[in-house]
Amino acid sequence: MIGATLALAGVHLLRIAQLAPDLITSNLTSPNLVAPSLVASGVAAPSVVAPGVAAPGLVVPGMTPPNLDVPGLAEWGLVAPTLEALGAVVLGLLLGALAVTRRRLRRTRALLEATLAASSQGIILADRAADRILLNRRAQQVLDLPLSLLRGQPSLTAWRRWQATTRGLPPAVAPLLDPDQPLPSACVFHVEGSIYALHAERQGDALTVGTLTDLTPLRTAEHALADAQQAAATAEKRRAEFLAIMSHEMRTPLNGILGMTGLMLDMQPAPEERNYLELIRASGDQLLELITDLLDFCRLDAGRLELEIAVFDLPQKIAAAVALLKTPADAKGLTLTCDLADDLPRWVSGDPGRLRQVLLHLIGNAVKFTERGQVTVSATVTRRDATHAEIAVTVRDTGIGMTAATQARLFQPFSQADGSMSRRFGGTGLGLAICRRLVEHMGGTLEADSLLNQGSAFRFCLPYRLAVPPTHVPAPWEPEIARRLRVLVAEDNSTNRLVAVRILDRLGHAVEAVADGAEAVRAVAAAPYDLVLMDVMMPVMDGLAATREIRAMAGPRSATPIIGLTANAQPEDEKACRAAGMQGFVTKPFTAERLAAAIARAVPPPPAAADGSAAPAPTGPALDVDFLARLAAEIGTDGTLEAIALFREDGPARLAHIRASAEDPALLRREAHALAGAARNLGLVALGHAAGTMQRSAERARPDVAQIEGLAALMDQSLAALAEWETTVRASVPG
Repeated sequence: MIGATLALAGVHLLRIAQLAPDLITSNLTSPNLVAPSLVASGVAAPSVVAPGVAAPGLVVPGMTPPNLDVPGLAEWGLVAPTLEALGAVVLGLLLGALAVTRRRLRRTRALLEATLAASSQGIILADRAADRILLNRRAQQVLDLPLSLLRGQPSLTAWRRWQATTRGLPPAVAPLLDPDQPLPSACVFHVEGSIYALHAERQGDALTVGTLTDLTPLRTAEHALADAQQAAATAEKRRAEFLAIMSHEMRTPLNGILGMTGLMLDMQPAPEERNYLELIRASGDQLLELITDLLDFCRLDAGRLELEIAVFDLPQKIAAAVALLKTPADAKGLTLTCDLADDLPRWVSGDPGRLRQVLLHLIGNAVKFTERGQVTVSATVTRRDATHAEIAVTVRDTGIGMTAATQARLFQPFSQADGSMSRRFGGTGLGLAICRRLVEHMGGTLEADSLLNQGSAFRFCLPYRLAVPPTHVPAPWEPEIARRLRVLVAEDNSTNRLVAVRILDRLGHAVEAVADGAEAVRAVAAAPYDLVLMDVMMPVMDGLAATREIRAMAGPRSATPIIGLTANAQPEDEKACRAAGMQGFVTKPFTAERLAAAIARAVPPPPAAADGSAAPAPTGPALDVDFLARLAAEIGTDGTLEAIALFREDGPARLAHIRASAEDPALLRREAHALAGAARNLGLVALGHAAGTMQRSAERARPDVAQIEGLAALMDQSLAALAEWETTVRASVPG
């Protein structure tokens, strides 16, 4: 250390400086050592010549002059004068050199003292051999010692006596005075609010050096850093709260727009009006997608995105994502294919929702940027061991492609191929940035390879833990639209309240509505309800507090199923709803299908459905003619007739499979689920309801003969109704 080095140099110079004046004064200026001839020559002052010395020459007391009586020399008178001159020269040179040395020592000592005084470190030097202790100005200030210890040349012995009496030195400094005590490697102590670090070491047996370094600036910097981190955390929290509020504020009116548009589309508008409404709904869906992307990006940027780990069917999840985009691909005349490797593991543990999000975006981009040709989705295993597998998914298209410069900025936020892309294809350029961050958040990589006008290939690799197949895979819940429930809607926004009431009314439920949580609590206390749809953010009492109040009631009303409605799409919002006691959670804007599915999950089926012993009673009409008319308006009359022809073949085949699979619950559930979906897609209300009921009852018991025969009777009625509608439509077509 610099301070320690200066201190060591100082102690050696001080020792020399202490000895040099005595040597010069006592030994070199003695009257007995100065010859008279030096006085005459001006080398020595006359006052130092001893009186009574008459003989020339150099006389030293106690020394016998050498025998210099050389024959011949005395005759010439050379001996005494020569020795006198020689002695004068030598003595003059010695005195001059010592004078120069003394001046240099004084100058060096002054420089050393100035350096030590100006040092920002406190320096303590204990010299046991010289019985001295040296402190610079900073050390004196830090230790705050009495002036009696600092006067003159402080003695190490005096310091030891003072320390033994007063214990005035800090515990970390006291060992510097005693060579037998171990020195602390480092010690921090406070003096008037300051903090100093002590470093001490021994140089040999006689010398101990200690330095005191002021840590106050470092502590101030640490406090400033901690304050800055706290401010950043506060700002991040405020940003997250702002995003949550803005999400709610934007989704609330959007829920009204999309909800009302859906209700108007269900009212069989004229073709031109339907076209306008479809444009409104498409614009709303695009705005909703943008809001979702922005929220995801902000959560990823802040490191707040949480993964939902679950065991899922990997091939099915990939195939389902491809199937969702087959319709827009077919509309553009593109071939969309899915190629899954034979060794692809089926059951894995990961986040299926985020995988689906990445797949839909990449496949959607491929369809959007491809004018002709094909889009291929393939999945392979790149690495596998006993517990894990790395899956590579590639989305390849024959679209417009990209230049190398475009690829370099491809995954940057708000970046697109060029300025015209957003005008031609729409979008913000945020999706690919989100996809890469999502893949990296799941421990994988996402890369792109493309040539201009020759297509692109996006490839992402994700590690998955291999999972044990679940012992029981519940079939998806189907909306049970025919069961009439008494529902209470608690929603403060009048538009959203109207949308929810109208959707529930169209689903066949009896609905009452209130405007805040306190009214909801009073309503539940006054009358029984089968279900409560509870908005989370309301005045007077919010939905979470109202749910806790209902759960605290006495009697069966405390178990009333409650589904949360909120425009906040954060995962922590759903967790808060679950923690408050809600059975379900629906994010605004919601559709009739999503709301019906949430109701089916939250409200248990009636005992008759769980019993499985009675034949299904017809519920609803065999054919919803209005539904079929809307379908014909959307996909054309020819398309609807083609769908009916397919069902005429597929429906009875499904029924035959159900008859044959009575002893295989898994196969029975799958066939009943497929039949229910196909029937509802053609407006066959009674058949769809009966097949859905059979699917759910198969979870608990095998269907009996009466159930199967009842389903067969409904099949016959449905086919007859379709044939009648088909005859009517064909008769109305000219030619």
